[in-house]
Amino acid sequence: MSNLKLLIIIGAGIFGGLTIMTFLQLKPDYRMEALGFISATAGLYAVLLWLFQKGLKKAFTSAVFILALLAITAVMFHHVLFPAPH
Repeated sequence: MSNLKLLIIIGAGIFGGLTIMTFLQLKPDYRMEALGFISATAGLYAVLLWLFQKGLKKAFTSAVFILALLAITAVMFHHVLFPAPH
């Protein structure tokens, strides 16, 4: 099995599972918002797979590295970025 096929199977599992969980766990008021986010992230994943498939390994690695840094930054500064009243 090639790396690309494995990544497609992993992506289908992740985004399919998120979609199923959206319908099982969320109230109807929040489903469209969640499905929009899932669609946007699935689109970003598809772009990353396209970069990987075209052989643009440096662009793929750079994009994943930048996304990882943004995720870590959001975790560390979530209270500043998304203040919630207590």
